[in-house]
Order: sequence, then C-alpha cells, then structure tokens
Amino acid sequence: MMNLIYSFDEINKILFDFNKLTNFRIALFDNNFTEFLSCPTRLSRFCKTLREDITLNEKCHHCDFEGFAKCTNERKTIIYQCHMGMTEIISPIISSDTIIGYVMCGQFFSSDSLYKKWDNLLPVLKKQNVDIETLHTLHNKYTLFSTDILPSLQHYLEMIGTYLNVTGLLKMNKNNLAYQLDNYILKNISQPINVEMLCKEFHYQKTNFYKVTHELYGISIMKHVRNLKIQVAKNLLSSTNIPINQIAAQIGMDDYNYFTKLFKQLEKCTPKEFRRNSIKKKISI
Repeated sequence: MMNLIYSFDEINKILFDFNKLTNFRIALFDNNFTEFLSCPTRLSRFCKTLREDITLNEKCHHCDFEGFAKCTNERKTIIYQCHMGMTEIISPIISSDTIIGYVMCGQFFSSDSLYKKWDNLLPVLKKQNVDIETLHTLHNKYTLFSTDILPSLQHYLEMIGTYLNVTGLLKMNKNNLAYQLDNYILKNISQPINVEMLCKEFHYQKTNFYKVTHELYGISIMKHVRNLKIQVAKNLLSSTNIPINQIAAQIGMDDYNYFTKLFKQLEKCTPKEFRRNSIKKKISI
C-alpha cells in the first residue's frame, strides 16, 4: 500500500453515513488500486457468490483494474458497468496534482443494465460453476435504480474525495518517494524533464528507477510526467487568461503543435475547446 496517513475513525464515520443514506457500498483505495477502508467491509452476497467461481473472480479483478486505469488516465470520475452489468463509480482523490487514492461506489443494477432482468443474466451464469439458485434469489432482492441518480452519486463521491484531502483526513506521507517525485516534477514543470535527470536527482540506477516508479504510478514515469504537465495546463486553461502558447511553454512544451496534439489525445478536445467548455461550466453554475 502507498504510504498514506489517514484518520481511521473519522473516515469510517463518513463512509458509514454515506452507506446509511444511500444503501450503496463505498470504499477507499490507494493509488495501487488496493482497498483499505470500506462500508460495509464485505462485498455484497451477490458479488461474493459470483467470485467463488475462479473465471468470474478473474473477470471481476480485471474489470476493476480497467476501471481504475481509466480513472487514472483521465484523472476524473468515471461511471461504468462491470462484466455482470452492475454499475460502479470511481472518483480520484487528488492532492497537489497527484492521485493519492480513489473513492469507489457500487455495485448496483441501473435501469440501463443489460442484466437487470434475470432471464438475460441466466445464460451467462449457466456457463460458469456458480450457485444459480442462490444468485437468482439475491438478484431478485436488488432494487433497480434509475440512471438519473448517477450524477448525484458522482458529485457526492467527488465531494468526499475533496473533503478528505483539504481537511487532511487522508494525505500522503511526505517522506514517500511518490510525494518527493511529484513535488520535484511540479517545481521543474517548465523544464524538459527526462529519466536521466530524475535518476540523478533521486540517486537511482535507470533500470531500478523504471521498476520502482511503475509500481508507484501504474504507468511509466515519463507518462506520469506527461500527465502532470497536462493537468497543470488544464488548471491554467480553466483559471487564467494566459495565452495557450504561453501555457505550453510554462509546462516545458515549446512546440505548440505537439502540445495541442498531445492535449487532444489525452483530453479528447483541443486546449482552446477545453478553455471554452470550462468557461461555459462556470457560467452555468
């Protein structure tokens, strides 16, 4: 687990209150996608019964990993359906432009789920070694929720993540390598950062550095540097009137065309479109 410092009792109360109000399971994960707090502490009986099958258990873990990976790459809350058609929501907890953990809510059937009806799910389950009768009983107990509630759940998860960060109830150990690396990268954001300079600064052999940083971030160190640069650019685009070419220079990308191409690749829109959309959101609030 990543070196996180957190207030166990206070956070548990927040998770308990959320679960009591919504009846949805909520859990906290570190940046290695490892769960460390949840309410309730166990998975639902439906999910637990599914995971008793080796194949389905592997699919569940793979589905979780893909969800966390997408949330990490997009650096925003994602809503998706698992391979069993259950809705899950993952929201990143961001501190100083670094994802230090995640808040996850689920698993429930929404009105657009392919498997909201037992007759649709049954043929899939018959192919696996599972307790069909028990799963049928448990499936019938689920309340079907309208997709209209999803934006509200998303906002609550984002507020919880922000609250945990700003109050210091959940924070990174500043002696942790990830914190030190991100702090160094952000301080030198205007420079063309490369692996050699990072290895020199933190006294690592290149091969070992690649391994250690991949374990920290789940992606290559240079992809992480790139993501941090784009995140800083997004903050500047949405909060300042600085010309876009100057923002590119401020994050160490003097080639404006490359910056625009990379930004569009990661954010699915150009920097200009991102700024325009950010202004529209502010006006609508």
